[in-house]
Amino acid sequence: GVYCGGVKGVLKYNLADGTPAWEQGEISEVLFGVQTEHHVWVSAQKCSHAMWKRCARGSSQRVVVKLCKKTGAILAVYGINTNEACCVSPDGRYLYDAGMLRHALGFDAAVPVERAEW
Repeated sequence: GVYCGGVKGVLKYNLADGTPAWEQGEISEVLFGVQTEHHVWVSAQKCSHAMWKRCARGSSQRVVVKLCKKTGAILAVYGINTNEACCVSPDGRYLYDAGMLRHALGFDAAVPVERAEW
């Protein structure tokens, strides 16, 4: 499929005919995303999902959200410091967040919801 993120969320379109496959509206102000074999990882300014409310730290809304490619379901939400750069290891195990202040954080993506910096 083809994935598109924007102000109102993330959409997946069927590659064959361009019709919408699913829409995830609990994420907004999407900045960019990356894909692994089974997941789409989305960097965004806001997330209204209950999972985010349980792990929120401070007033920051900046998040990386792990979505199921097939259904668009939110599988995990990670609070991050910036949305300037983000990547995921090829196996989806590690999530990296980096900012212009020359910092880099690593998260163990196998620990959903909880912030697992190292």
